[in-house]
Amino acid sequence: MQSLVEAGWLDFISGYLIKSSLILALALVLAFLLRKRSAGLRHLVLSLFLIGLLFLPVLSSLTTGWETGLLPTWQIGSSVHSDGTSRVGDQDVSPKTLETDTAESGVFAGAEAAGRASRPFPGGFLLRMKPVLGLGALVAWLAGLALLLSRLALGLFGAVRLTREGRDMEDSLWKRLLYRFLAAVSLRRKVHLLSHDRVRVPLTWGFLKPIVMMPSGSDGWSESQRSTALYHELAHVKRGDFLVMLLARLSRALYWFNPLSWLVFRMIKKEQEKACDELVLKAG
Repeated sequence: MQSLVEAGWLDFISGYLIKSSLILALALVLAFLLRKRSAGLRHLVLSLFLIGLLFLPVLSSLTTGWETGLLPTWQIGSSVHSDGTSRVGDQDVSPKTLETDTAESGVFAGAEAAGRASRPFPGGFLLRMKPVLGLGALVAWLAGLALLLSRLALGLFGAVRLTREGRDMEDSLWKRLLYRFLAAVSLRRKVHLLSHDRVRVPLTWGFLKPIVMMPSGSDGWSESQRSTALYHELAHVKRGDFLVMLLARLSRALYWFNPLSWLVFRMIKKEQEKACDELVLKAG
């Protein structure tokens, strides 16, 4: 991977936009081909591709990188090697060849100079503006990254606060259902079942010490409603959805400039809920 000094921030961000787009496009194609399979399988594929983008900078640094012809030609420079040959674009040219080509093109030099004088060359303007555009792209990326990471941190802080303020579910029916379903899904981690007045729908968070939070009025639910809601939340715990979504949010924060990252993230959330519903229906 080229250093940022050599490539510039504009080239750097443009390159990762193209690379991440190719990867996420492949994920969408695979999800479409698996549309008749289970939601859990589609969720797995989409999650692996989006979370895999977190390792893209590391993999790029270990390889020679991806070369693409999708970037503007004015970004291609020339260099001179120790043997006197010059590197123009992706070809090595000797001094003799350059001299011959220069002599042969001398006839057209006057006409080309007149043409350049009569009309501006947009490539040169873009080349001069490249540092400014690169700085603007860097500032925009950092601003978006900071915003999304701040939202993620606030969400985790809110979950910790709700956990501290939550009340243990003392109802015997809730506890009986919890123990029964923990055995049914073969979940060995200890799950804390809490309730909170500000919670409107069942929620789940945590990986090593998962928390299932129920609305304060859930004690009035029927046994069927309790079973469906609790088994659905325990399915999230069993599948490790909290950790998956945490990594997916980090990946989306890094690649927020790619619209496909937002699309894949929304699809992951949708397939995640479908996968848990499938487990509830399978359990009867």
